Amino acid sequence: MPITGDIMLTCFGQLSRNRTFGYRLGKGEKVEDIIKTSKGVVEGYTTLEVVIKYAEKHNIDMPIIRLYYLGEIFVLQMFLDVSTHL
Repeated sequence: MPITGDIMLTCFGQLSRNRTFGYRLGKGEKVEDIIKTSKGVVEGYTTLEVVIKYAEKHNIDMPIIRLYYLGEIFVLQMFLDVSTHL
């Protein structure tokens, strides 16, 4: 299955733009700065915009996806940390 290789490279490949974007976001860089300095298009991030617009159009609440899109990774991490202790 060819798609499996694509998923593996996206998640683990050192040259993956999506992985690099997530890594840099997790390190605290701002979305705008990452996009400006990325070599090529970060498809995962641009796809989030489409997902957010679709969700808004159909009144679907997607708070975690919205946090990723806004670059609020630390707020998401705090939520995940707290929820594991419930």
